[in-house]
Amino acid sequence: MALETYTGFIKDLVITNPTGNDLKSQGDDHIRGTKFTMQNQFSGLQEGIEVTASESDLNNTKNLDGYHGLNLIINPDSAINQRGFAGDWTPLSFGDYGYDRWKKHADGMEQVVEGVNIQAGDYTLSWAGGGNGSLDGSVAAPSPITATLTGGSNVSCVVPRGVVNVKLEYGKVATPYHVPEYEEEYARCQRYYQKSYNDTVAPGSAIFAGAVFATSAGTDAGQYIGHIRWPVHMRGIPTVTLYSTDGSINAVYNVDGAANYAVSAVNEAGRGGSGYIQFTSGILNHQRLRYHYVADAEI
Repeated sequence: MALETYTGFIKDLVITNPTGNDLKSQGDDHIRGTKFTMQNQFSGLQEGIEVTASESDLNNTKNLDGYHGLNLIINPDSAINQRGFAGDWTPLSFGDYGYDRWKKHADGMEQVVEGVNIQAGDYTLSWAGGGNGSLDGSVAAPSPITATLTGGSNVSCVVPRGVVNVKLEYGKVATPYHVPEYEEEYARCQRYYQKSYNDTVAPGSAIFAGAVFATSAGTDAGQYIGHIRWPVHMRGIPTVTLYSTDGSINAVYNVDGAANYAVSAVNEAGRGGSGYIQFTSGILNHQRLRYHYVADAEI
């Protein structure tokens, strides 16, 4: 009988072929047709490595479109902007932060993922918006990029500026992107950088809303009694910068004296809260003070 038509798909193979009446000379045609079908159906298998996944492993991937791998990138769409970044990277120096967790890089914008979140294995970096990026110092390439990472080591993720849906996940497959909840993402950002200003107000703005109230204690190069608990424990001991409510840096506003007190240091700040304020010159006792803070523990 005539050879069956090989469409390149397993579903179209006729299980009863070849029949016992087929010519032996057609055997090689059946073999070629079967090879063509296998190569066409599994055309994505191009790495030349053994597939060791079990039937259960493969079956568990059938609903991959509904599965979202855990995203290790924080602020993947640059929605959190505590610094009040205007979006122009040009005036920033390399290493300066714009949007939360994103700093300027020669090849785009970079986020360093903490090693505490990395277990040894293969990871995939993906994004939407085109251009080239790199993962852990890899050669620049388009999305997605896969690399084998060392467990416990910080990882550099570089993507083009202005892209969205950035995702770093365990495994060799870029799973569908999932939009994070704003509140959850804001808290994740605060582990590295937080402030007393409202979320849309840039540090150094002249504004009272959100300011800390305190009372001075002692005179001369004195200090005030008071302790601020950070809303989120920080990654490390932060650098704390104070601003008067008139926008002056390294100063607090004295409500009773209608003037600023210059600040020399914030002592004993910790991951969970601020220490006490040291002033550069004499102050009066029991004065009402108002100020804003920024706590920075970025990598």
